[in-house]
Amino acid sequence: MIRLAPSSARPQRTLETQQSQRLTRAMTLTLRPAASDDAAIITDIHRLSREAYYGAALDASDAARDRFPMWRRLLADPAMTFTIAWLEAEPLGFIAAREDSAPTTFVELVGLYVHPSHFGRGIGNRLHHWFDDQYSSYLAHLEVWSGNERAQAFYRRRRWNPSPKTRAGPAGTSFVTWRRLPVLPTRGEDVRRLEDPSHDDR
Repeated sequence: MIRLAPSSARPQRTLETQQSQRLTRAMTLTLRPAASDDAAIITDIHRLSREAYYGAALDASDAARDRFPMWRRLLADPAMTFTIAWLEAEPLGFIAAREDSAPTTFVELVGLYVHPSHFGRGIGNRLHHWFDDQYSSYLAHLEVWSGNERAQAFYRRRRWNPSPKTRAGPAGTSFVTWRRLPVLPTRGEDVRRLEDPSHDDR
């Protein structure tokens, strides 16, 4: 039997997170494709989320860099797909993916960002479910900053695994490429995991 500590002994952060999750469920969280004029929304969420997870490791010049042109350019790229999570009329997060059909069905999860004031409400989970619905049969990869333990735990729970591939990141902490094999349904409830022919370092 699991015994819960008295309510006065439970961590305040846990109680606040539970209250936030209940509030989010009570309201309507909607996922919608991003429009061409949503670049400012995406830029703002990206900036705030980066500031939260990089913390003191974020260089001042990097923090001051205007990434609006980058996101506006990516929104216009036909290979890119963006989806924004809205709670009523407030944008709380977004996910971006890039498809590549050669040499095989392949997708890059370019970014999944949630407004830091809404961390822990299940918004990232909803956005990743959207990714699963669209791309579960694709070979997939993404980059995770090694200093972001929260993101690493999030992706590990969703079948992503780190590879040996890295590149330099802030504060001398590298970005690591994480990969995920596709899952294709077969007969009944079985699934078949395919070997990735393009990489031998899993």
